[in-house]
Amino acid sequence: MKNRSNQNQRNKTYTKSFNQRKRDDRPKKEEHYLDRFKAEVEVRNGDVNKAIRVLKKKLEKSDFQKELAKQQYYEKPSEKRKRKKQQAKKRWERWVRDAEARGDMKQYELTGVKWMKSKRKSRKMRDAKMRQQLRQRNLGHY
Repeated sequence: MKNRSNQNQRNKTYTKSFNQRKRDDRPKKEEHYLDRFKAEVEVRNGDVNKAIRVLKKKLEKSDFQKELAKQQYYEKPSEKRKRKKQQAKKRWERWVRDAEARGDMKQYELTGVKWMKSKRKSRKMRDAKMRQQLRQRNLGHY
């Protein structure tokens, strides 16, 4: 019995201390999408043209234009998912292409006739083979 009352007392003190804490009533500042870029450039020796070039490069690197365009119109969640998926696909294809160029990875070649029905696909496969052979020659394997 004594143990239970002791625990109740501890719970009451915890609740009391929790409830006596002051609330932060300051209004939450919504972050503006332009605040993320911190596009500041220092003008040195009065050379404004160079500062403008540097600023343009910074904005281009941070995809400022894309961000502005995105904020201009509402993007549906399905469109957002589609865009993200396309970006991931593009990243993966770039990674595979670079890995093939380094020689870390070799893409498997499709077999059979079914997939090669169109001229475009067969040409694409032939070009890929040629590129791979050229890479191998450049690396000194042939």
